[in-house]
Amino acid sequence: MQVFVAHDFSNPPLRNYRKPFRIIAEKHKVDFKFADDIHTAEHLLEQIEELIASCDYCLFDVSTWNRNVFLELGFARGLKKPNALLFRPVSGVLGYLGLRSGYSDVPSDIRGLRLARYFNAGSLKIHLAELIKELLPSSDLSRNQDVFTTRVEDLIGRDSDGLTARQISDLLNIDLGMASASVRKLVNVGRIEVIGRGPHTRYRKSQNKAPTEAA
Repeated sequence: MQVFVAHDFSNPPLRNYRKPFRIIAEKHKVDFKFADDIHTAEHLLEQIEELIASCDYCLFDVSTWNRNVFLELGFARGLKKPNALLFRPVSGVLGYLGLRSGYSDVPSDIRGLRLARYFNAGSLKIHLAELIKELLPSSDLSRNQDVFTTRVEDLIGRDSDGLTARQISDLLNIDLGMASASVRKLVNVGRIEVIGRGPHTRYRKSQNKAPTEAA
């Protein structure tokens, strides 16, 4: 399972901000993706858009009201990607004394979105663990996932032009995360191939013979 995480790189909400993510990733076998993991010569925004499109879930830390984070949030919502906000509110007293900069609440126009408030690394780790436990039953590649993968491969095989993950999800009436997980599994074993990039990436039956296991 892949989860995209957006936060202010220049002013992280916590010192050693990513430590709770590393702990949860190791415990629950989750792959957290961060925008600064990208190291290519291509346009960064396009790479971030592609990363968001390929992930099963997205988290946006809006503690610092960072513009890039809000931009990425808007893109994810445009794709109808399941998502939640993370927010570390500043203490009124500490803020008044100038001991910590920040905001006491999220912007008013996004207060209705799913939000996890945390105050330190410990509470952030707890919120992450609760979220991942909630997501894993519908995203893990279990026996149910294998059934969906077979259906996805059959559907893709009937369309020579290829289908996007969203189209697959809609046509089979399955969760987008489940469709994306099935597609990644089929790509990894060479049974389908990728056409294009970004949110409009399509998948079609591989034109090459799928690799077979050695006897």
